Amino acid sequence: MKDLKKKADECISQLRAIGINCGNVRFTVNSRAKKRWGQCKVISGDTCEISISDRLLADSADELALKNTIIHELLHAADKCLSGHRGRWLAMAGTVMKAYPQYDIKRCTSAEEKGFSETYVPTKKLEYSYFFRCLGCGTEAKYKKATKFTRNPLAYVCVKCRGKFIPSADYDRLSPSQRRELNERLKNKF
Repeated sequence: MKDLKKKADECISQLRAIGINCGNVRFTVNSRAKKRWGQCKVISGDTCEISISDRLLADSADELALKNTIIHELLHAADKCLSGHRGRWLAMAGTVMKAYPQYDIKRCTSAEEKGFSETYVPTKKLEYSYFFRCLGCGTEAKYKKATKFTRNPLAYVCVKCRGKFIPSADYDRLSPSQRRELNERLKNKF
């Protein structure tokens, strides 16, 4: 496994040599990331924490891919994560690539570009289980998990029209006139 601290120190030295100061930076190894190679977060006023995917630290991983990611995240730290991938960050990335042509600093990089052959398999998204409709305007409210709202939707009103919510299946069975009538009765009752 590659030494993250050693590689990070090399990258910081290269950036300092061209006038880019990254400030106070801590590095961590991320063993859970599946889609992300690195991440920079401001954890206090002048301190940033950079996490690097453990996949890039494997002995078989390309060293240049690791350094590209470290420098990418160090540029975020130098900007205190303010510009995203535009403005100052983009200008600094251009400066780095001009001074060090071996680097290719981009907004995002595929697994193939990093030297990995596997393709990303998306995780299954949690499906919605609860559907409600406003009797007044028809706005739909969808929930993935049981909440106070799903247990007692009549206790809540629509922010658009102040109408009452009922399960979508019941809403579909009612005619527009029945919906208006039921909404008025429920408003007066609750």
